[in-house]
Amino acid sequence: MTNNKEFVNFNVSARTARLIGRENVATSDGAIIELVKNTYDADSKYCIVYFDIPYSTLPQIIQEGDFNELLKHALSINLELRDFYIQNKITFEWEIRKYSLPQGATSDEVEQFKKDRAGESETLRGFFGALTNIYIIDNGEGMSAETIKKNWMTIGTDNKTYDIKSKGGRTKSGAKGIGRFALDRLGRLCVLKTTTENSNGVIWKVDWDSFEQNGKNINEIYATLETPDADNNMDALSILGPEIVGEIKAGLKKRKNPLDLEKTLSTGTIIKISSVRDHWNDLAIKNLKDRLESLVPPSEDTSFQLFLFCSNTAKYNGLLQPEICEDYDYKLEVNLDKKLNLSGRVIRNEFRLEDIPSEFFQSDDTKDLKDKIKLLDFPLSELMPGISDMELSKTGPFSFTLYFMKRTVPNKTDTEKYYQKKIDTNSRSLWLDSYGGIKLFRDNFRVRPYGERGSSSWDWLELGNRVALNPAQVSRHRHWKVSPNNITGVINISRIENPYLEDKSSREGVQENDSFLFFKNIIEKLIKIFEDDRSYFFSELLKFNQKKSTLPSEDEISKRDIEKATQIANEIYQQYKNKNDGSKRKSKKTDNETIATVYLKEKEEKEGLAKELTEMREENSLLRVFASSGVTIASFTHELENLQIKLGSRFDEIKQLIAPLIDEASLSNIYKYDNPYYRLDLFEKEDKKLKQWLQYTLRTIRKDKRNQQNINIADYLENFKTEWSDTLDERCVNLTLQNKSTDYRLKSFEIDLDCIFNNLLINSLDVFIRNEVSSECRNIEISTEKLSDGFHIRYEDSGPGLSKDIVNAQDIFQATYTTKRDKYGKEIGTGMGMWLVKKSLEQYNASCTILPGTSGFSLEIIFP
Repeated sequence: MTNNKEFVNFNVSARTARLIGRENVATSDGAIIELVKNTYDADSKYCIVYFDIPYSTLPQIIQEGDFNELLKHALSINLELRDFYIQNKITFEWEIRKYSLPQGATSDEVEQFKKDRAGESETLRGFFGALTNIYIIDNGEGMSAETIKKNWMTIGTDNKTYDIKSKGGRTKSGAKGIGRFALDRLGRLCVLKTTTENSNGVIWKVDWDSFEQNGKNINEIYATLETPDADNNMDALSILGPEIVGEIKAGLKKRKNPLDLEKTLSTGTIIKISSVRDHWNDLAIKNLKDRLESLVPPSEDTSFQLFLFCSNTAKYNGLLQPEICEDYDYKLEVNLDKKLNLSGRVIRNEFRLEDIPSEFFQSDDTKDLKDKIKLLDFPLSELMPGISDMELSKTGPFSFTLYFMKRTVPNKTDTEKYYQKKIDTNSRSLWLDSYGGIKLFRDNFRVRPYGERGSSSWDWLELGNRVALNPAQVSRHRHWKVSPNNITGVINISRIENPYLEDKSSREGVQENDSFLFFKNIIEKLIKIFEDDRSYFFSELLKFNQKKSTLPSEDEISKRDIEKATQIANEIYQQYKNKNDGSKRKSKKTDNETIATVYLKEKEEKEGLAKELTEMREENSLLRVFASSGVTIASFTHELENLQIKLGSRFDEIKQLIAPLIDEASLSNIYKYDNPYYRLDLFEKEDKKLKQWLQYTLRTIRKDKRNQQNINIADYLENFKTEWSDTLDERCVNLTLQNKSTDYRLKSFEIDLDCIFNNLLINSLDVFIRNEVSSECRNIEISTEKLSDGFHIRYEDSGPGLSKDIVNAQDIFQATYTTKRDKYGKEIGTGMGMWLVKKSLEQYNASCTILPGTSGFSLEIIFP
């Protein structure tokens, strides 16, 4: 038997042009931006966007001559304009028809009347709006007829993918080969005139509605290409018309450096878009202006300039350029290089540094706050410990500039307490409303819609969620989070240096792959540099003011007496101090001096205790989380015990039941996952694992573990090894005990010892798996010895040791400190294990030290 085989090719429907043009480019603003990017890629020195808008609003009166021209156009699209306008018999002007409801109209008739009028208005607005013409003008390298045929007319052409640099050295921002379909999003008709150095120019025309013909493939739809004779030089400006050329020239002459339109258009492209699909009213033009202004980052570079002109209003006409932020409280400038090293600076512009008392800067904690500028130079791993231990996503180098601006004026008390500068809140709010948000730029062009107000991607870093989860005051160091409403920022990436941060095919945003998620986590950590610096400054100023005890408290009415007493006590104490300065023999205190001295000392101690209490409350809140988990398990102890008894043995019963029905020997030749006996064996193994963990959990919460007793450490460790033996065997880990002192007893709670050694062991097991340590090399040793200074316990494993990103080994004992990260760079560890180890040891006045110079992880505990 012979099979007939043939090769068949794919066909593309003509409506594909609509899918990747009108429907793929989300907004008309986005479509214009795509065309502006093309002018930049063509090495143009400028781009002019001109709107010829004869009717920005619905005309109520139309002159007779104009109406006759409009009538011809309306009839060509099967619209009878005289159904909507009536001619005045005296002035011959055409006035829009006015309708009135007949008396006694029912509610249904009223609703129908409103519906009819709304429909007529919408029809007319669409008709008059479509009369707008949009022009895109550039003086780039232009296109030859061959380029139009080979590249412009090829959907998804890859010429910009491989030919990344333009002739002028610019990195081309386009690469998808679909940007030209933005023309379809803007209007039905398009005429393009383009000229190169070696040609007289060509004219390309298309009617995008022709792509909507039923049953047509895309290769059956045609655009037209006209090439003038060699001796017929084409006037590039003829497509604009004399009035439009005059308006543009007049606008360009008003500049400090006038631009000669004709001289600069020896090469380049002019696009005319007609029968537009959107109604370009005043608000739409304003919104477009805002988008275009932020299309390029603030810079002194004038190698590419963007102009906007509108025929019906002059207020938006002229050069568009982003406004540089100068009135800011804080500025962060950071560059990340290929080796993930950070360099940059933090600029503190919020404080009146010259007014802060010099004694504030005397301590080691505050001496670095004296400078307005703080320089940054350290590896990213210092900010994100653990990233050196993971396979890094290919994010690539980039630069980031962040501005922070308060919108509201602090109250007078806070302004003086924190030495803050005066600000103009009105101008700041207006500036932030226009330019706020963190924006992403690739090769000097915006990647929309990140940081764009009104879009779902305005707060694309989800900074608002961080504030909502932790709305701490700025004086809470390491806890304060900045609101997205108070910042603006610029991130610069490149097609060459950041190839994995690639545009979506819609040109709206970056593909959300692993690299992009890792990139977002880096940006969040960079923002934390600024947050920590600002909150640290405020927290230190708060402590400084509390020590001075001369400023009123926040609640000055209810605490007025305390404030007055503090002031009096300070005055008396200063008098006593001045009296005894330089004196070898101190004079005897008067009663008032004694009271003042004791009062101030007690007040200082009280403030220290208040801070300690706050820290304890935070610790207790963390401990409550763990306690609630234990209580939940304890509540179901009986059920869990019954469950773990059943686990493991139930599959033997199932095998006995099915054995008479299915002979296991008869299944030897079938695929193993189709063999019920094989599947039952797998389930039994999973049951055993679950049983082990249930046994461990139930042992942990036994009541006797919560009773204090004299525990023999050697016996405890032997029992500890036995309880973990199944898990250790399963993970191919060898645990060795070296008990040189077998009779040492510690009066303690067994649950505390469990907390210490369980967390150490869990960390080792985890690091063996995460770092894929060979099963032959997974060793843990716990040794004990009684020495003169106390009882020593040494814990060692053969893993890779602490991450090289950890500068200070003792940092691992801080709550929430972790180096465990997922492939996106996001923290996944709780950071609680080693903190719990330290807290458990503190109850016994035991010390805990990370031992350096070992190949793996080594820790020594000393019980005094």
